[in-house]
Amino acid sequence: MILPIALRFSFSSDLNHRGSSIRIAISLMFSLSVLMVAMSIMDFLQSGRFSGIRESISFDITISGDHEDEMRKMFPSATVFSYGETEALLDGNAYTLRYIDDSYDGGLSIWSGEEGGLIVPYEVIASRGYSSVILTAIGKGRSGMMLPISRSHMITGAYRLAGASGTPMLFLTLDSMPEGTAVYTAIKGADASCADTLRLEGYDAVSWKEKEESLYGAFLIERTMMIVMLSLLFIVILVSLRQSVMTQIEGKEKELRELETLGMPRIRIFLAALLSSWIVLAAGIAGGFVLSMILLEAASRFLFRFFLSTADLDMQYMLFILFSAAMLAFSFLFTYLSVRRTWRKDIMEVLGE
Repeated sequence: MILPIALRFSFSSDLNHRGSSIRIAISLMFSLSVLMVAMSIMDFLQSGRFSGIRESISFDITISGDHEDEMRKMFPSATVFSYGETEALLDGNAYTLRYIDDSYDGGLSIWSGEEGGLIVPYEVIASRGYSSVILTAIGKGRSGMMLPISRSHMITGAYRLAGASGTPMLFLTLDSMPEGTAVYTAIKGADASCADTLRLEGYDAVSWKEKEESLYGAFLIERTMMIVMLSLLFIVILVSLRQSVMTQIEGKEKELRELETLGMPRIRIFLAALLSSWIVLAAGIAGGFVLSMILLEAASRFLFRFFLSTADLDMQYMLFILFSAAMLAFSFLFTYLSVRRTWRKDIMEVLGE
């Protein structure tokens, strides 16, 4: 009994409710899809920075010392390699200098030039060319102390880091690493939580989140603020929803009163009005989901083509469910308030309109 009445309230052409319901559903559809697409793009842009960091700079797990053979046995499905790292000066600019070999898997997406020399960013190649440069790095001196040591190196190649372009790094071969340089073992493809297990076993291990703790903390704060700010747009949707529900109920005042005079209990009348609002709202939510998926796919192709190497924009399903549930809950409240206001009116005033 309630469902046919709700459907009649929502889509009856005789009562001129169909056009109003369609306009409300379309409005909710566009509002919700714009909100979800904006959140997905912002989340992608923020998370993308750490994808580059994990790929090229701070790997999933980093262990002090050369433990490559041990880690290969402990993590057979992960990528394990060793490298040396220190700080260096080139042309007065500070760089991170890494000593690597063929097993290095640090996201070097482009490698040009001959092996055995200094590998520099493309920006340095553009200004210096393939020439000899003086590189000052920390090394062990004759006295056994760690001192700045200047050496001449020939630039033989240029690189680009996948997802982390512009990172100030230089590369030399591992066999040219001075004595006393810090050596690290990197593990890619392992869960970062495994760093706790390795520490319990005596290894000086650190996860990428711990290594980039300050940057990751700032990222979490920025992400939280982004969600809060974009969620404020949801208030605009709620205001629109309130107005839509009030408009719907006002258009049904006469029908609601007629049902009451026919002896239908008020609770059933309210449930019919609520179900009518939820039917329209469900249509808007379903349309918003479909439109969001279409827009996200289009945005992914646009970003991939014009700006980025990869652009996978993921639907924020949990937020979508949360927003949808909130809209249903507030629709219940707005419907109750609107119906109660209708009941407060004089019955003859409503029927006589």
